[in-house]
Amino acid sequence: MALQIDAAANADALRVEAAKSVDLVCLSALTGEGMEEMLAAVEAILRDDLVSVEVVIPYDKGEVLSKIHRLGMVNLEEYLPNGIRVQAHVPLAMSRQLLPLRIPLAATPGSSSSVLSSSPS
Repeated sequence: MALQIDAAANADALRVEAAKSVDLVCLSALTGEGMEEMLAAVEAILRDDLVSVEVVIPYDKGEVLSKIHRLGMVNLEEYLPNGIRVQAHVPLAMSRQLLPLRIPLAATPGSSSSVLSSSPS
């Protein structure tokens, strides 16, 4: 997240807060302050290719769904008796963490989507 500080009455306080956070950058359109940090943050986000996953997340694992929303792109959520079926694109490292929750191909008849792919989409 970027904070535009040129017109902020409390720019110094914003800089202090941004220094405490790993995902907050102060930007100045007037001086260019923060541009290098912003570019580095964008580069870090784009470094991982997103891969397609299809998983069922148990209802008591809501933090997993939250993480998928935060780090990936959710294409589908379906509420089932045993959990939430999710089709999403997530970073490769996260897709590996989701392996125990994946839906076997046979469980999704007629599905043309990849169940779990390690290649970028």
